Amino acid sequence: MNLLNLRNALIAALFGSAFLLNGCVVQHRTVVQTPPHHHDYYDYRFSNDDNYRLYDYYHPRHSSKYKKGYKRVPPGHYKRPYRLHEPLPPQVRYQRLPRDVEVRLPRIPDDLIRVRIGGDILLMHRKTRVIYDILFDF
Repeated sequence: MNLLNLRNALIAALFGSAFLLNGCVVQHRTVVQTPPHHHDYYDYRFSNDDNYRLYDYYHPRHSSKYKKGYKRVPPGHYKRPYRLHEPLPPQVRYQRLPRDVEVRLPRIPDDLIRVRIGGDILLMHRKTRVIYDILFDF
C-alpha cells in the first residue's frame, strides 16, 4: 500500500512539474505583436496614382533607368531583410522620401511615414516600424 501511494505521488509530482515548467516557458517567450489599433492602418496602401507620381520623380523621362556603372542584381540573389506586416529590423537603415515627393503624394496619418530602402519604397509606422505596404524595385 505504501509503494502504491509513493508511486502515485511521484507521478503527480512529475505531471505537476511539467505543467509548471510549461507555464514558465510560455511566460518568457518574446512575441512581437502590434497593438490592436494599428490594424486600422492596413487599409493604407500605395495607390496606382502614388505609383505613377513616384515613378515620374525617380525616373525622369530623359534619363537612363540605370546610371553608368550600376549593375542590377539578378533575381533571387538579393534578400530583403523585411516583410509586409512585420516590424522593420533595427539594423536596417532607411531614408525618408524627399520633401518634393511627399508634397506630390496624398496626406497620410502622422503615425505613418514613407521611406526608401535601396530600390524599394515602404509605408511604415513611425514608432513600431511595422511595414504596411512595399513598392519593390523602384
